[in-house]
Amino acid sequence: MRKRHRFASTILPLALCLPLLVSGCGPTSAPSASQSSPRSPSAGTPAPSPVPTDTADFPGDSPPNQSNSDILDFNETTRASNAQAPGVSSAESPDSNNPADSPPAPRLPQTGSKPADFIPDGWALMDTAALDYNQDGRMDYVGVLQMEGSDIPLKTPRILFALASSEESGYRLDFQDENLIRTRDEGGVFGDPYVPLTAGETTFTTNAYGGSAWRWSEAYTYAYRDGGWYLSKSHTTYGYGPMITSETLDDYETGVGIRRERRSDIENPENLDSDEFDLDYQVRLDAPPDIVQAGKRWWLSPDRLTDCPVKTITIADGIDLDRSAITLPLDGAIHYRDENVILYTFSALASETNYLACYQEDRQSLTVAAQSTEEMPNFDACLAYKGKIYYAMDVTALVHLRGADQTVVPSMDTVAQKLFCMNPDGSGKQELFEYRIAEPGETIEDEYLPYLSMSCEITGDEIILQVYVGGRPHPYYRMDLDGGNVREIGFLPDEN
Repeated sequence: MRKRHRFASTILPLALCLPLLVSGCGPTSAPSASQSSPRSPSAGTPAPSPVPTDTADFPGDSPPNQSNSDILDFNETTRASNAQAPGVSSAESPDSNNPADSPPAPRLPQTGSKPADFIPDGWALMDTAALDYNQDGRMDYVGVLQMEGSDIPLKTPRILFALASSEESGYRLDFQDENLIRTRDEGGVFGDPYVPLTAGETTFTTNAYGGSAWRWSEAYTYAYRDGGWYLSKSHTTYGYGPMITSETLDDYETGVGIRRERRSDIENPENLDSDEFDLDYQVRLDAPPDIVQAGKRWWLSPDRLTDCPVKTITIADGIDLDRSAITLPLDGAIHYRDENVILYTFSALASETNYLACYQEDRQSLTVAAQSTEEMPNFDACLAYKGKIYYAMDVTALVHLRGADQTVVPSMDTVAQKLFCMNPDGSGKQELFEYRIAEPGETIEDEYLPYLSMSCEITGDEIILQVYVGGRPHPYYRMDLDGGNVREIGFLPDEN
């Protein structure tokens, strides 16, 4: 009998989610809050290589009562130092919980007499944009810092920050974020994906572009209002050469998101320039996240984690697991992170059992919330929304596969996937949805069952669910948070 296994965290679901997570605008420009989004770059037009800002590039116009000396000081100061950047101390733990290839970023000072005071030793100003975002008649700045040196770990974070001019102290730090700017190794074959910041009157946009033949681009616009920064708009694309196969546009000012998907018809060049999509639908957006929330919710933010200290550990009822076998977050497979929780899976040594754990950053508490079974061995599509955990699981069963030579082979295969939700402590588990391709004991007229996986987006109190079925059209559904009121959005044609 043939038995097929899948990893708890598979590569293919990530590839399927990538169009929704990575993004797009042109490599040389990006929309501000008041601009429309440009088309993605055309074929054969690589993104411009990022060039460190020099004094000629730095804005020289000053609003009233602002001298140019501070601007020049900000740009020409790049301090070199052998001192290690200060980090956040780690709590002692029985397992490794601090990846060496992602060093912590230093904390910037809260105030300074000039912009250069905010550049830590060993770091340099990579990019900057000048704008008067608080509308006080003085120049403010948004910038990006990167570590200096020739032997910098590839996953060293870059620091996005904003400085507001202050009549009393010179400048104050409005925010710093280590999640939202891609590192230099996150661009694929194209290399460093960084594309310079763009700015409007009270907005700025981060931009990135990368990939190879398959390309992605992204633009995220943040607006300053009520004394804080909020995600205002985003535009993301993914596709082959000039052909966009996946596009998302979110406008938090209107509360509407647009999702567009089409098959990757790369075998038919005449379709490369087509603007028609197989699926084109809207979603309701939640309230705009502030910049801290946006940073922690971004799909690459788990790669920036350097420490997850654990004070308390809880094992949910019904889970048979020794505490010594628990894996800490940074040593597990992290599926999801936001401002409240981290969801990750791990396997116990000498066991084929997989576990889903929930780590709450503010409480530094860890709960092993669910475990796999022989019938449902793997977790998939894990995410959190409004106090609930949502996840999918494979359902396996014995089926019989009849090949071209009419030989029948028994095989343990994935015959369905189920979507569940539960509380963070593992209680209140509910089955929301099932997609099945075979029944236990069924004879299948093929040598293999198609690969099956789910990917989810939850927004506006609604679940958007894609089911990937290898070799078949992929259905999309929308449903209420309790799994009710299921409606079919449509089908994405198979690639073949």
